[in-house]
Amino acid sequence: KSECIPNPSTSHELAKRCYVGARVEAFMFGGTPIDNWSDYDLKGAYPTAMLLVPHIDWTSHQHSRNIADYKPDVPGYALLKYFKFPPGTMYPCIPVKQNDCLIFPLNGEYVPCTSPEIDLAIRMGAQLEIMDGYIFPGKQSEHSPFEQVVLELTKRRYAAPKGSIINEFYKAILTNLYGKVGQGYSDDGIGTSRISSSYFAAYTTSLVRACVTEI
Repeated sequence: KSECIPNPSTSHELAKRCYVGARVEAFMFGGTPIDNWSDYDLKGAYPTAMLLVPHIDWTSHQHSRNIADYKPDVPGYALLKYFKFPPGTMYPCIPVKQNDCLIFPLNGEYVPCTSPEIDLAIRMGAQLEIMDGYIFPGKQSEHSPFEQVVLELTKRRYAAPKGSIINEFYKAILTNLYGKVGQGYSDDGIGTSRISSSYFAAYTTSLVRACVTEI
């Protein structure tokens, strides 16, 4: 079972509970044999994912328990009454927070989850039921609210030589843009920033986790 308490009172509270961190795992325990090992990383994962955050019409959000509404391109936040992956599933994609860590079990109850991983779970053959949830369709005619700043910072970064202070400077700004969006929603005692958004932070992080899982 998740540490999440059932029946969150608002969509904002549910979105905060969906913001649970990155997928970082090791698939071998103990000493490893001498070999060539690779550590794979998604280049610019979070800034790229932020480009997929739509410009949301906040007046059009919908209360929904319909699994079909939770698509990867629509920010959606749900409390799953239960989920169950087929036996033998190698890499389940529903994150469950336990003791400040994420685990990815084959089944669980009362788990907060975001639309990219709900959609992926269904495509992986999982059974699940949504107890409560909200979706926030974006404006089709509008670009991501982060597009202009992410593209400009990326342009400036790669205009500078690789490994230079200027290149690293703009890389740090891009990374901290995502950090500021998620600021204030963990138990670190730091308050929210002017651009903090539990909706954007949870959705962005879920997109990256789902991508890593699918790979």
